Amino acid sequence: GFIHLYHLMMAVMFWFLFEMIDGINAKPGFRKFLFRISFSLSPLLLFKLFMVQTDSIHDRPVNPFGIFVYHSWWTSVFLPVKNNFINIPHHLIENMNMDWEGFVFVGWPSTLVCVGIVFIFLIRLIRKNFGQSFQIEINPSLKKSLLAAFILLLFSMAYPFRGHMQFLLDWFPFIKQFRSLGRFAWPFYYIITVFSAVTLFQLAKKFSVKTKLAWLLIAIAVLSWALDANRKTLTVSNSVRQNHFDKNIFQNSDYALALQTAHVSVNDFQCMLALPYFTLGSEEITAHTSIETDAMCAADALHLPLMNFLFGRSGYQQSMQEFQLFSDSLFAKDLLTQLPSSKPILIIKPTNDSIPNQYENKLL
Repeated sequence: GFIHLYHLMMAVMFWFLFEMIDGINAKPGFRKFLFRISFSLSPLLLFKLFMVQTDSIHDRPVNPFGIFVYHSWWTSVFLPVKNNFINIPHHLIENMNMDWEGFVFVGWPSTLVCVGIVFIFLIRLIRKNFGQSFQIEINPSLKKSLLAAFILLLFSMAYPFRGHMQFLLDWFPFIKQFRSLGRFAWPFYYIITVFSAVTLFQLAKKFSVKTKLAWLLIAIAVLSWALDANRKTLTVSNSVRQNHFDKNIFQNSDYALALQTAHVSVNDFQCMLALPYFTLGSEEITAHTSIETDAMCAADALHLPLMNFLFGRSGYQQSMQEFQLFSDSLFAKDLLTQLPSSKPILIIKPTNDSIPNQYENKLL
């Protein structure tokens, strides 16, 4: 959880769902069941207590954008949408407005296993004895894990909050902070892969007496997973290799040289402010400009803190105080009185770019 809060939430939800499913099947005593459920939620409670004690900002956004955008779809989970060995033609899915956060293709073998399970289940509603020859032994814990992961998959698709059920988010407001719901499909990816591999292996063992074709199907399934994994790996590695990143970009001496030319020292300033102003994080107050990269490089080269920030879920008060620096004189500039030093602020701006904001010009 301290590596990434999404990992903590996934683990806690999966553990909680597994205990719920196991408790319904095993029917333990009420006290034991309550203890196991409470214990599964304890990591989240401990992390919340840690945040309450260490986070000094109490006005972070409560409705961050994206919960109904960055989610997965049935098609993005069970069909190859992007960066797979074989992809669905783009024109068939271009109107689905899928976000990359929801791309969790489980592979053709897992997709076919899921289709087979659904098909047999539907036929059995009509014919009770259908598919008896396909019955195999699956570890009970794996079955419960798959059901728990499937519920998480539905959650990753923004169920049950879609449509007229959005009011549920007001009942459980902390869920809004996990706006990239598509990531909650990750547990299903791993568990359905294990489940499919076990299922195919058991079927191959069952029918291997009759035909060797079953083992050929196993080989094809493994090859399919390997090709998709290889394609994913190559896509990422190629993008890294093609990134002609200048290793010396953060060691640029031009910034220090500019200060020497102006006969000033870095120690004369308490922090740095880049104009045109940019910021991102408070959801309601956002501004992007072309100087973002240069500003961060300059801050690193000069070892000065940068007042501009690109930080998710920043506090409203902090964001407003910075924006007030570029507001009308009727607004107090409270932030200037709260800075820890009386030293001036180093302002940088592009030499070939005019600042359109009259208040930014006035600040200069």
